[in-house]
Amino acid sequence: MSGSDRSGRASSRLTYGWAWPGVPQLWRGGEWQGFAWAAVFALLLNLQLLTAFIYTELLPTPLVAFGWVALLGFWIGGLIFNRRWSRRQLRTADARKLEETLYEEAFHDYLQRNWIAAETKCRELIRRRRGDVDARLLLATVLRHADRWEESARELDALAKIEGSEKWALEMALERRSLDEARQNANNSGIDEASGDEPGTLSMSGHSARQASSDDADATVGADRVIRKAA
Repeated sequence: MSGSDRSGRASSRLTYGWAWPGVPQLWRGGEWQGFAWAAVFALLLNLQLLTAFIYTELLPTPLVAFGWVALLGFWIGGLIFNRRWSRRQLRTADARKLEETLYEEAFHDYLQRNWIAAETKCRELIRRRRGDVDARLLLATVLRHADRWEESARELDALAKIEGSEKWALEMALERRSLDEARQNANNSGIDEASGDEPGTLSMSGHSARQASSDDADATVGADRVIRKAA
């Protein structure tokens, strides 16, 4: 049995098998909201059992009957809440898996120097989640390789404004350095930065410098770069 099959069956058991309100949220998500649901249901159930079977003189029969109805209503509401929560978790997991696959494909295209395909997939990831640091950093690198330096710089500027991007400070600094080197090499070899076109008189030394810069960039997003996994 594959891992995805086991995960699907486990999720199905959580959706339909956990009859106690709040337990899925508490057990799987560690959410205080789930704890509140579970605790309140336990309290109501114990009070109802006490008044119905032990301290029968505390409440009249109609109130005890109403207590059962209220408890049943709370339980049904908890089941509905459990099911909706579990479905949201499944949709979130599916979306993360799709994003992970899309990023891996973009990274593969980058390694194959297929800049157009890599850019398209990176932009799709950013469209899905604008705060995707990995995709935006990879996009900046792809744009630099495609000699679109101004666009690459804008992506790095946008990346620096994303909350939590501080942990990528080293990679961002390396990418900016590679971008500056690419610009400098282009200026030295006579490449028009605005168009990114190489003139026919480009010297071998200039071409070698650009190739070295391109190879250095691979280290920036190299094999040790994070290929994200769903949490």
